[in-house]
Amino acid sequence: MKMSTLKLITVLIILVVWYLYFSHFNHWDNPLDLLNKEKWMGFSDDKGDWGTFGDFVGGVLNPLLTFITIVMLINSLKLQREANEILIKDERRQEKDLMLKRFEDSFYNLISSEREEFSSFSITINNTEFKSSNAVSEIEQAIWDFIQEQISDNGECEVIEVRRFIDNIDNESSMSIFSMVRCVYVVFKVVKEKCPEEHRDYYLDIFVNMMPVKLVNLVSIMSVYMDWKSISYINGNGNGKGFIDNEGVQKYINTLKDLH
Repeated sequence: MKMSTLKLITVLIILVVWYLYFSHFNHWDNPLDLLNKEKWMGFSDDKGDWGTFGDFVGGVLNPLLTFITIVMLINSLKLQREANEILIKDERRQEKDLMLKRFEDSFYNLISSEREEFSSFSITINNTEFKSSNAVSEIEQAIWDFIQEQISDNGECEVIEVRRFIDNIDNESSMSIFSMVRCVYVVFKVVKEKCPEEHRDYYLDIFVNMMPVKLVNLVSIMSVYMDWKSISYINGNGNGKGFIDNEGVQKYINTLKDLH
């Protein structure tokens, strides 16, 4: 109930009590007698009458006014609580906005660092060095040729054989493939552990879509053939959205799996 309504009710109650007292002792037949001078008996000069009047008014009004005061107090406390709740919600929202801003700063810095890392990414195949996107293209071709050779010689190619083949390339290239995948893993870890939960999937999608296409291919290849913990984490590992949940990534991975 609004404070203005309570004040109006209080005034009306006081007027009603006064009217009841005067109507009784002045023998009024209806409220309009209030305006009839002939019905007024005037004010008493007897202190006893005024004492009786005070007892009547106080006895009737005090409980009512006390009740109204309590209602107004409860209403005031309710309004104060609602104001405090709004203030707390606003502080929490500001805190979330600040956390998101801090995360975004780290997130885009990591993406920039990842792109720089990929631009310097290199591998060595048959004593020849390849860099960045060309390096991934050479890995794709080398794996394709290896699988076809295994199928030609043995009728099939097991995943474990391709894993050993990739391990040999990585060892000859100073673990550059593992290091590049780990850079992707770091960004995924930051998003999953630092990003507010309600924004997590959104920023994971942004990250995958902002990755260079050849880097996406590299991580997809490792997702199929390698058993690194970083790959397991990137792919979700049963813990929320993962790299392999992207539609384009799924198509590429399925193409590789069809070779076995």
